[in-house]
Amino acid sequence: MINIQRTIETILDLKTGKRIETAVLFENANEREQEIFILRTEIEKQIQTQEIRYVCLYCKKPVALRGRKSTSRESPTFYFSHPYRSPDCIIKTTSNLTEEEIRCIKYNGAKETAEHEGLKNMIASYLRLDKNINEVFIEKTYKDLAVSKNWRRPDVMAILPDKKIAFEIQLSTTFLSVVVARTMFYQQRGVFLIWIFPHFSVESDMQRFTQKDVFYNNSFNVYVFDQDAQDRSGKVGELILSCFYKEHYLENEIVNSRWVKSYIGIYQLSFNSEKYSLHYYDSSERKNMLEAELKKIQDNRLQLARKQDLDQRINACLEYLRELYKSDLDPSSAGKFNALTLITSEEDIEDLNNQLQFTSEKAAVIANLFVNGSKPRFLRFISEQDKIKVRLENVNIGYKSLLEHIVHDQTDYYFEQSITMLFQMGYRLTEKDYSLIDSLYDKHNANYTDYERQCIERWAYISSVKSLITNDQIYQIRSIKRVIFSFMSLKYGLLIGFKFSSFKQLSMNFLEYYQPYGKLYLHALRHYSRYEEHLRNDKNGKLKNKIQLFQQDCPEQNNANDELFYILFPELK
Repeated sequence: MINIQRTIETILDLKTGKRIETAVLFENANEREQEIFILRTEIEKQIQTQEIRYVCLYCKKPVALRGRKSTSRESPTFYFSHPYRSPDCIIKTTSNLTEEEIRCIKYNGAKETAEHEGLKNMIASYLRLDKNINEVFIEKTYKDLAVSKNWRRPDVMAILPDKKIAFEIQLSTTFLSVVVARTMFYQQRGVFLIWIFPHFSVESDMQRFTQKDVFYNNSFNVYVFDQDAQDRSGKVGELILSCFYKEHYLENEIVNSRWVKSYIGIYQLSFNSEKYSLHYYDSSERKNMLEAELKKIQDNRLQLARKQDLDQRINACLEYLRELYKSDLDPSSAGKFNALTLITSEEDIEDLNNQLQFTSEKAAVIANLFVNGSKPRFLRFISEQDKIKVRLENVNIGYKSLLEHIVHDQTDYYFEQSITMLFQMGYRLTEKDYSLIDSLYDKHNANYTDYERQCIERWAYISSVKSLITNDQIYQIRSIKRVIFSFMSLKYGLLIGFKFSSFKQLSMNFLEYYQPYGKLYLHALRHYSRYEEHLRNDKNGKLKNKIQLFQQDCPEQNNANDELFYILFPELK
């Protein structure tokens, strides 16, 4: 690899604030030639309109993108330089002739040749044969106002009833600034511009920079008045140009291109009156269309591959669940790979649940497991899976809702287990469910019979579970149920979950067996205005002594469930 030494090694992008290394910018110049030439034109436009984006890192003045062909390498050499008359810079290059002098000698000198004189006269003569063209001028000064400092002298100007066309003949390499300046001058004044070359090679390494500056920014169209075009013009008696354009096509899922040559008259050109640009064949649009078509093909293939992969993963999950259902083994001890770990994205989860249909047609399958008590391990596994969605609110078993079955037909142990799993599955209470829960709570009950105590306890358990959010919190409530029921007893003034005859007994029991939560309990006593009442009923002073002993030798408090407590009892926070 040849190491190219550039005077300007780093430029600054004023729009993004980023530094750009020129060695990186010009990497793989052959493959990125279109991109670089378009950038080259854009930078020149910015220079001429004073809308500067790219500047020298050292002097913060505009830089221009230049290039030259190399005889030792296939790839051209690109570099940045300071435009002529830019302020002094510590890295600025110098030469014996100014850029303006070189530009004048090179561009205007070419116009003095016999070849240039012959070409412009032939083009003008064929245009004059066209009855639809009003006037044809050769090197007549054109300006938009009677008195104006901005003017150009096109080689040939054709005045049509509905448009003006300037023809500029390009014989030698022209500075990009000339191409851009003339293009912008005519566009701003509503004149169409056609650059005419005397010859053109479809071989990239034979193409001049000026030709590339033109066709990369004109939909890959090059207009040539070569010998073939001259001969055809003479035969038909009108101006015929050789138009070279890039024809893009798809081959092996790659957008390739080839040069095509057509002979055209000016009426075969498409004129864009908004941008004052023209083309014969819109290669850019064709390229964009093929790239979009290729992307669609690739996206469809990728989508198909993803669907096939998803189908395989979902089928693995379904088979895994079938085996768990059939065996009703504890998944952690079954020794099988948990296929649900293959499902990760929200889209995957949605597709899996569309297959399972536990939120619709097959919800009754899960509901029946609650009622008949079969497959308890499978049911618990389903309840603990965030990825498996179940909706049981509207499922009826016989003439009862699922919640009615659990509340009225199950023993205390299975009731708590079922309610816990039900709410872990995201069960949402219906209006009928709320009426059922309210019917369990009656503060006027003496709370003496087993049935009364059971109703109150089930009301308290459901009320606690339905207030929680995460599966972990819902599952955790069973292990601290007695602590929660103690707090609820203080809050509602009703002994819940205990057969005590007084609140004094509740407090004595709590400070004896649930000391890690003692501080919060004493706080609740005061908050719910039970503290003074308890002490008044403490005739023998046992409760007062119990409280004093606890405060003197307070054990370490358990704060692991504070978040859960404050959700259930926010007023204690």
